[in-house]
Amino acid sequence: MTPSSAATDAAPAWLAGSSITGIAEVLPMRVGSRASQTLFEAAGLLDAWCQRPQGKVGDAELRRLHQVLREALGLPTARAVARDAGARAADHLLAMHVPRWRQALLRRLPAAWAVRALRGELLRLAWTFAGDGEVQVHPGRPTVVTIRGNPLCKGVQSAEPACDFVAALLERLATVLVRPGCRVIETDCESCGAPECRFELRW
Repeated sequence: MTPSSAATDAAPAWLAGSSITGIAEVLPMRVGSRASQTLFEAAGLLDAWCQRPQGKVGDAELRRLHQVLREALGLPTARAVARDAGARAADHLLAMHVPRWRQALLRRLPAAWAVRALRGELLRLAWTFAGDGEVQVHPGRPTVVTIRGNPLCKGVQSAEPACDFVAALLERLATVLVRPGCRVIETDCESCGAPECRFELRW
């Protein structure tokens, strides 16, 4: 699962700094603080380790960090880290971008209505996890979220869906804003040659 050099030549897409902060927060739980710092340094992100990014970060930086984790930790552990980090990043988004009164209101709605309200939240927050990718949300059961031109898949080739970070982020948002027990499964991924990344929200 490797990114091509061409991916680094394109203009950067910008995502929320929480996409890197989430990894910095959960990685030490897996490998310890010293090893985590070494991995961030290997990805050229020592500054982000020493001072968590508060604004936007470039897609190439996040892609490079995920690649370092895959190479150093192996795919199963790297995927677990990505999922933990995605959930942590979602918590940051909820704290910063979704007022508590709105969170409480959505949770009181019937699930089918809450999912439709969630669509508006996901489209509003799309830049934070999809950069300049085109995000669409199709309510239903399951609700389908697609990302076309996913910046985290630029130049990446994989034999299986690689967007564990985004899947976990979406799942956490749905669990908080719709119903506990929501699950998000990535069924198609641009890194596998699909035309878009496709996530199914099931409850």
